[in-house]
Amino acid sequence: LNCNLDEFYQNFLCDKAPVSLASHHINDGDLKVISTKWVGKKRTKKRQITYDHPIVIPLSMAPPAGAATKSQTMRRYGDHGICVDTETWINDVPMADCFYVADRLLVASHSDGSVMLTIQFGNVFIKRTLLKRVIESTSVRDVTAFQNGWMDAIQQYLDNDSSLRPTASSPSPIDKDREVEEGDMTETRKLSTNITSSVLWILLLCLLISHVYLVYQLQSTNEHLARIESLLGDKLSSDI
Repeated sequence: LNCNLDEFYQNFLCDKAPVSLASHHINDGDLKVISTKWVGKKRTKKRQITYDHPIVIPLSMAPPAGAATKSQTMRRYGDHGICVDTETWINDVPMADCFYVADRLLVASHSDGSVMLTIQFGNVFIKRTLLKRVIESTSVRDVTAFQNGWMDAIQQYLDNDSSLRPTASSPSPIDKDREVEEGDMTETRKLSTNITSSVLWILLLCLLISHVYLVYQLQSTNEHLARIESLLGDKLSSDI
């Protein structure tokens, strides 16, 4: 990105950042978005972001919105870089307590005065679930979509603010390849969906499957008890 480490912090990470993660949640359609201030030591700070994500699912059991909490820890390593670790928990949806999403944003200073961003993420399962593979595969698409949406907003802000851009120079072959890759990524982002919505779809599907399974088990148990009662009745009649 065409900004240095201090500019990235001031514009995208600090409490009053114009293009913060909380503002991206609002622009993405989330409700009741509340972000606490960064607190802690100079090099290590923490905050929480809470929000409600609207759920548009044609199921009577679906809640109108799913509440979620992001717990973030930010570490700064001088002028070398910034690391932001995030845990995303879904609070009030059935069966959502079996996992949380962990992601890490690395902001590394570059020798030319710019910064390079790296995002890593994964699911942390704390309970067993039959849909582990489904959740894992879906999260790859959804986390990428949400983070790329924020990266798009950051890039647009930098493009519109000429004061943050260094003096223009002739693009090198590497820069041209990077432009092609960014164009491909933009097309891919259009096909992605929102993280919270898709995860809630999966959780509600889990709930529906569990409900059907329990009904089936109950019916099978009743039939088994009926057969036992019939056998006992026949045996008592023969003994008499």
